[in-house]
Amino acid sequence: DRSTGIQRYNPGDQVTVYYNPQNPSVAVLEKKKPGFFVFVVLIFGIVFLLASIGRLFAGNATALFTVFF
Repeated sequence: DRSTGIQRYNPGDQVTVYYNPQNPSVAVLEKKKPGFFVFVVLIFGIVFLLASIGRLFAGNATALFTVFF
């Protein structure tokens, strides 16, 4: 929640602000690591990629493309 995070800072406190140089209106006070969902999607993508490559090398390239088209 945005309001609870801002309670950690008092008026006049010096803080480090992280911002996007191409778009300075996008800024945060605290950098957070990617959430669990990002890692799940990444792992799923890697597994799917490896399975696709395995099917290509197994000679089932046509079976792979029939899934998508």
